[in-house]
Amino acid sequence: MSERRRPSWQATPAVALASAGPLAAYSTPIDMTDVWLGAALALAAVAAAVTVARAMTRSRVIPTLVGLVVAVLLVVSTYAQTSGLGSVLPTPAALRSVWRVLDNGIQDVLFAPVPLDATDGVRAVVTVLVLIVFLVAEHLAVAWRAAGMAGAPLLLPWLPAALIPFDAPVAALLGVLAIWLAIMALTSDHADVSRVPPATAWLPAAAAIVGLAALVAPLAPHMPGWGALPRAQGPSDGSATRLNLNLDLRDALTSQSSSRVLTYTTTGEHVDVLRLYTATEFTGAEWNRDRGDVAGGPADLGVLWPSVAEGWDTATLDSVEISIDTLAETALPITTVPRTVDVDDTWRYDGTYDEVRSANSSTAGLSYSLVYAADWISAERLAAASGEDPGDEYLRVPDALDSDRVGALARQIAADASATSRYEIAVALQQYLRDPTEFVYDTSAVLTGGDAVSAFLDSRRGYCQQFATTMVMMARLMDIPARIGVGFLGGSRDPDGLYTVVGGNAHAWPELYFPGTGWVRFEPTPAVQTGAPPEYSAGSGDDGSEPSPTATAEPSSEPSASATPSATVSAPATPTPTATTPTGEAGGASGGSPFVWVLLLGGLAGAAALVVWLTVRRDRRAGTAHVTPVEGAWSRLRAGLPEPWRWPDAMTPYEAATHVRMSAAEAGSPLTDGADASLMALVTAIVEERYLPEGFRGDVTALEGDVDAVLSDVRQRPQR
Repeated sequence: MSERRRPSWQATPAVALASAGPLAAYSTPIDMTDVWLGAALALAAVAAAVTVARAMTRSRVIPTLVGLVVAVLLVVSTYAQTSGLGSVLPTPAALRSVWRVLDNGIQDVLFAPVPLDATDGVRAVVTVLVLIVFLVAEHLAVAWRAAGMAGAPLLLPWLPAALIPFDAPVAALLGVLAIWLAIMALTSDHADVSRVPPATAWLPAAAAIVGLAALVAPLAPHMPGWGALPRAQGPSDGSATRLNLNLDLRDALTSQSSSRVLTYTTTGEHVDVLRLYTATEFTGAEWNRDRGDVAGGPADLGVLWPSVAEGWDTATLDSVEISIDTLAETALPITTVPRTVDVDDTWRYDGTYDEVRSANSSTAGLSYSLVYAADWISAERLAAASGEDPGDEYLRVPDALDSDRVGALARQIAADASATSRYEIAVALQQYLRDPTEFVYDTSAVLTGGDAVSAFLDSRRGYCQQFATTMVMMARLMDIPARIGVGFLGGSRDPDGLYTVVGGNAHAWPELYFPGTGWVRFEPTPAVQTGAPPEYSAGSGDDGSEPSPTATAEPSSEPSASATPSATVSAPATPTPTATTPTGEAGGASGGSPFVWVLLLGGLAGAAALVVWLTVRRDRRAGTAHVTPVEGAWSRLRAGLPEPWRWPDAMTPYEAATHVRMSAAEAGSPLTDGADASLMALVTAIVEERYLPEGFRGDVTALEGDVDAVLSDVRQRPQR
């Protein structure tokens, strides 16, 4: 009879070992130098907790819950960056902080250039993935002895290797498969495997492994048969860069990207910035941006500016030819002064936010041109600004912000500079934040808490989104409408006049509103990052000593937490992936040598057969070594009965008792009251042992007497 045994802890370490597969599977697309040790230690700690719990309790669920609690505590204590926790408890603030780290890591995994840097987010994602794989696989394989189903979570992390062309370590994958087979052997549900015919025992398993190998091998890169089956065309050379628009000022991710985002040529000077998006709503720690549907008219019709661009006809115009390389966004990089755009009609101009966006197109691989008025904004124009302002949303400050402190500081800065007009106040705020004696540009700065501006003013250290946000909040508290812009610095120029913008040039800056002019960019981030400020905003003592804009050409180390590329993924050379069948020519792969195929599949089949044979041999030699005392008593009762009295394997314990009673009646007389009571005591014990989580808790030694009582009664009657 196939007997289901209680959960056993012996297979848990094997599941933990197989669950470490992602650490090997992603060793190519992720720089695992600073990732694997932390994830491995977390896995070891959780596995140890589950193993101990399995050894101490018969429950299927409690050990898994213990492991889950330990996993949550480890992740929170490692990755929670919220101040004032004072412990590793998963408080709401700590969980929100961990989620921000995971969200940044997910963005990195989806969009960052390969190999990924080991940011906090990437480390957290890998660690959480490994722990989830272990807890799910262990619960299936050990608690419910469904080792076959446990193969799904164990092998699922290897799926990207079949879809994205990066090198997956074949030896590690085969190792996971071998451990999976061992887990199936350790958690076998058959108490008496020796009753299973040897061929029946190993042939199905071997056939299944061979079939799995035949299916997976043609999909896995650099495996025999790579390219033999149709598959989606993966990326070739480039990678798609995206900006992380969840501008969280508390996260200081210092990874930078040297991936080329775009190139351009211009008839004028170096372009200061190219903006993609703006954001208006600030929570105290991060900027929220929700645009909804794309609005506006075609982007290629006339001068694009939120208001009438007076003086455009007499301005000096420069043209820019832009070729997008790896930037995959739904908004075009454009200048922050009036411009015309020559682009296809899928792109729309939204005058409210001064953005060129598309509902169904990506910038990846796009080429377009701009004509812009580089000197259209001037100090004289800004100083003479007058008129109505936009809505109150550009004056709002969050409740989390210490408005009294920030407002008092802004007013003091204006008073010290004798600034009374909007333009003078804006220049004063910019110069204050750019002053190297007041603030230090530092990409390693980490701000915590709900009021990131106050934290920045306390530390006096930060990076672009902190400088920009602080100026926006100060301007709003001085009744100047302000918002934040996100895009790229102008990049570097080669000897042939081609400018290259890379992921590390990503940047954020404040934009203040001037009636009659529109939204005007200022640059509070120090010169070490941005070079000189715009000419129209350079006050006394803030011009000649600054590096020129071209000095900022090299990629900066701007954190990706705000305006740097949050991540890159391999992306196709064209926006739409195509299905292809590799032909085995240059750039493709051959079907592999038949000898290698035979060697691989034969080896897998042999491994499957060996594991199953060892399991059969172990159970034959061990006999009832793995059978509990209750199961042993039940088996001894059945073996001691005459052949006609022995119940079939398919019967339940209660049906078995009925069968024995009927056999006794057919033999001439029913069981005695004592024998019948002993039989029912055995039935109750075996039912509790098999189906109650805690098993049989009665006197095990008494069961042997019950077996003897039933068998004694049976032997005393003549057998037919």
